[in-house]
Formats: sequence, C-alpha cells, structure tokens
Amino acid sequence: MKRTFKERIDKAREAFFEDGSFSPGKVAVRENDFNLQNRHGDDTKRESFDFWAFAKHFLFFLPGVSLLFFVTLVLTDFVIFQNEGVRNVGFAFFWLILGAFMTMFGIGKLAKLKYLNVVASVLLTSFVIALSFFFVPDALQGKFFGSYSLYFLPLVAFVGFLAKKRTDRKDAELL
Repeated sequence: MKRTFKERIDKAREAFFEDGSFSPGKVAVRENDFNLQNRHGDDTKRESFDFWAFAKHFLFFLPGVSLLFFVTLVLTDFVIFQNEGVRNVGFAFFWLILGAFMTMFGIGKLAKLKYLNVVASVLLTSFVIALSFFFVPDALQGKFFGSYSLYFLPLVAFVGFLAKKRTDRKDAELL
C-alpha cells in the first residue's frame, strides 16, 4: 500500500511533536523555553579568561614558533645554497631543539609526544617558505630573505595552531 503525501507529512509531524498538534506559537514557546533554560539556568557555567594559558601561548608558543621559523630559514640557506654566513651549524640545531621545547611547552602538552606534529608542521611550513624565498625574488626583484620574511611569521604560527587543534580533535574522537 502506497502512502499519500499527506500521510507522510502527518507521520513526520507526529515524530517531531509529542502530541501531534502543530501550531507556530507552540514551536516558538518551546524554542524560547529551551533557550531560557540553557542561557539563564543555574547549571550553566561561564567560561572565564584563562590568564595562564594565554601567557603560555604568548610567552612560549609564539617565541618558539618564531625561533623555529628563523632557524629553519638560516639552515635552509646554509644547507641548500652553501651560504658561508653560518659558521656553527651545531649551535643552530641547539636553537631548533630549544624552539621545539618552547613550542611544546607553550601549547601545554610537553609530555605528549603526539604533539610533536605541531613542531613538524611549523618546520615543514618554514622550509617551504624558505624555498620560496630563494626562487620568488628573481621574478619580483625583492629581498624576501631579509625584510619580508617577518611577514610570513603569522602564517607559520597559524599553521602550528591549526595542527594543535587538529591533534586535539583527533584525541577527542578517540575518547
């Protein structure tokens, strides 16, 4: 037996409303009751500003990302183009490790090694930007390695932030 369109609408209305009656006022009252309970109920918790999380992001994450970014620029210049400006490469690797530590401490997950993908994403993005610095200036007659490299730092920090959010989301999906 094939159901008519009206029977299907009635069935859908009965599934949505408990008593089967429909009126626009009733929907508005239900919506307002729901919103009032959620907005002004005693059990709602307001999120406060977490000063320590902000301080860790501002004092450790951003300087760590900038340290990783600029050391990657220098090492790319040294390794790929054999620039003699870098005399002590071992010291540059010390700065890379320090930047990775600062980045991990800044996101607050120092003991969880899965957050090393934040550091890896910052290093990879910095490496790609460093490679573009050496090929783009020929076309634009600019000095991207010096003056304009600072303009790409917010992009690298944003990529690190997105990598952290993605790792958090993957962690929440596993629970």
